[in-house]
Amino acid sequence: MAKGWVVIYRSIMDNPLWEDKPFSRGQAWIDMILLASHKDTEFYFDGDMVSIEKGQIITSKRKLGDRWGWSNSKVNKFLNELEKVGMLSQKSDTKKTTIKIVKYEQYQGFGSIEAIEKTSHKASQKRHRNITQASQKHHGGITEASQKHTFNNVNNYNNDNNVNNKEPVAPISPPLEEREGIDLWNMSDEEYAEMKRKIENGDIQI
Repeated sequence: MAKGWVVIYRSIMDNPLWEDKPFSRGQAWIDMILLASHKDTEFYFDGDMVSIEKGQIITSKRKLGDRWGWSNSKVNKFLNELEKVGMLSQKSDTKKTTIKIVKYEQYQGFGSIEAIEKTSHKASQKRHRNITQASQKHHGGITEASQKHTFNNVNNYNNDNNVNNKEPVAPISPPLEEREGIDLWNMSDEEYAEMKRKIENGDIQI
């Protein structure tokens, strides 16, 4: 069984393909759904003001026969068959026939063209918000990354300047007694004198 629904605009009834006669039974059924009013309203029919409910058609069997290219007897038989299986209800008087599409709400999906358009508008707004938020998030991330990169560059520049502006600091040498090859406790007088000379000449940093 087919599921879901499609929106068919009433302008399809102006298409030459749709107007080709005689109509099939299925085409006549869809045509009545298209002819049904999508809201409660009032209008003039043969000079009289009549009220019509959503899902109703006010017409005549003769007009339907002319529209579909059918005889009056075929129209009568078709409407009676659909009424028998619960697809429509009908009521006739001397001037008109009022037809009610039983499951009009179901055939229209959300109940009315206005509801469909409203839902479509809301969906479009939601998509626009999602796109806008995604764009803002993307650009916000780029801006944040750019700012972070800029701050890092500034910090690096300042650090470099601080380093460059400082006086050079001589490397700190370990105490003499901790240096390899120097033993102050067991050093002879000659060794001590030689070490003193190297210190004075700058050969050994203290």
